[in-house]
Amino acid sequence: MAVLTLEIDDKEVSFFKNLIDHLPFVRIQNEGGGEDSDEAVVNNIRQGLNELRAVEQGSMKSRPAREFLNDL
Repeated sequence: MAVLTLEIDDKEVSFFKNLIDHLPFVRIQNEGGGEDSDEAVVNNIRQGLNELRAVEQGSMKSRPAREFLNDL
């Protein structure tokens, strides 16, 4: 089986997905190209804001940015 990587204009993605959904010999392994869905992005932002509030209220500890960057 061959593996193809395609770059498709955002405005045409819906049409293309609909087209290949009707082809029985095509299998989609990785939708989204490794990007988070809109829902995942919103959930990550919400979690970050909750953590920020917890740090501001003193119920959660933070660490210096330099320490965080050194871990990367």
